[in-house]
Amino acid sequence: MEADGREFLNAVLQDANEHHKIDRARLYLFGHSLGANYALYLSILYSGIFAATALHAGQFNAPADYALVAQAQRRIPVGIFVGTQDTLFPLDQVRQSAQAFASQGHPTVLYVLNDHNHWYYDIAPFVNQQAWEFLSQHNLGNP
Repeated sequence: MEADGREFLNAVLQDANEHHKIDRARLYLFGHSLGANYALYLSILYSGIFAATALHAGQFNAPADYALVAQAQRRIPVGIFVGTQDTLFPLDQVRQSAQAFASQGHPTVLYVLNDHNHWYYDIAPFVNQQAWEFLSQHNLGNP
């Protein structure tokens, strides 16, 4: 993805801007589950494009990935939602991913959802509202 990712992403954003007025200082990432994992990596690779990231039930795949956080171009805000009963993304592992960002100076918030498992769809309205409240506080000029 790194080889052509930035060019592709810029082409998508340019096309979107031709059809809709977009504020390039307020582009956000959101992901769930494996999409959340991917959003963490995109946050590092494209921290100069995305203003902030929110995710539900995601983490880095391996402890070695924590070192990647230091490579981010800017300190991107990250909000992570996880349930205490999520067996696919256990709280302690998700907490380590959040701490990897926080330890490198990224504004990081971990939202722990008591008695919640991995199932996003029942809790989506709540998570989406909270995620938007987190994301909308940030733009590229104001981490």
